[in-house]
Amino acid sequence: MKQQPILITGGTGTTGSRIASRLIELGYRVRIASRKKGTFSDAEYVYFDWKDMSSFTPALEQVKQIYLVAPVGVFDPAPYVFPFLKEAKRLGAERVVMLSASVVPEDGPVFGALHRAVRDFPEWTVLRPSYFMQNFINVQH
Repeated sequence: MKQQPILITGGTGTTGSRIASRLIELGYRVRIASRKKGTFSDAEYVYFDWKDMSSFTPALEQVKQIYLVAPVGVFDPAPYVFPFLKEAKRLGAERVVMLSASVVPEDGPVFGALHRAVRDFPEWTVLRPSYFMQNFINVQH
C-alpha cells in the first residue's frame, strides 16, 4: 500500500465513492473526509465538515493529493473551499483534482473562482463533465 493517503472529499458520494473504490483496488491508501462513515473497510475515515474549519487540518495531515468536491447545495462555496485550500497548501499538498461541471466558465464567478484557486498547486486538474454516465446505473434512471 502506498504510504501517504489520498484525501477524497465527498468520498461517500457518487463520484468520490467510485474513485475511492478504484484507488483501494490499485493499492493506494485512501482517506475519506465526510460527516459520516462509509462502507469501505480498507479506507481511513476522518470527520470532515465544510462548515467546521477545525476539521480541515486532521483531514489534510500527511496528504499530498486531494480529490475535491466542493460543498453541495451552497450558492458560493468559496468561503468554505478557500480556507481549506490554504490549509492544504500550508501542509504540503501538491496535487488537487477538483470536480466541476462543463457549464461553469473558468473565468466566471463562484465555481470559476475555485478553478483559479486550484492552479496555485504544483499539479492540478479541473474535471468538467457534462453528465455522469454512472448515473444511469442508479435506480432513479
